[in-house]
Amino acid sequence: MLIALGFSFQVVSLMYHRDFLFCRHLSAKHRNVCHSTKYLMLHIRDCPGLLSNGDACPFPWCRKVKHLLYHLVSCERGPDGNERCKVCSPPKLSPNLATLVGLNYHRRHKFKERVKAILAKRQQMVAAASAA
Repeated sequence: MLIALGFSFQVVSLMYHRDFLFCRHLSAKHRNVCHSTKYLMLHIRDCPGLLSNGDACPFPWCRKVKHLLYHLVSCERGPDGNERCKVCSPPKLSPNLATLVGLNYHRRHKFKERVKAILAKRQQMVAAASAA
């Protein structure tokens, strides 16, 4: 794995933090972490990975966090059972984060069901058109 599991979980937790957009923290330390996470996410969103001269991005965390985000959107493992993902669904989650993980898994599962239904409908239409 490219990123340590502990760091992955911290990044995921910070991304899902409910005050992430507003940073209304009384503690300067918490505000700084929140602002740093915002900077990280903005950089990851906007960075193509290469500079104009062809060199790799100078931030060592850039590629690692990009891989983490790719994993988060493509992970096939659910939040429960033997196949539980150690990156997106570590065993000890806060109740809010556990609920979010379950909701994300449910949404992903429902989306896959809709895609399968659409593909099946298209196949039926093609078969009906071919038979006619």
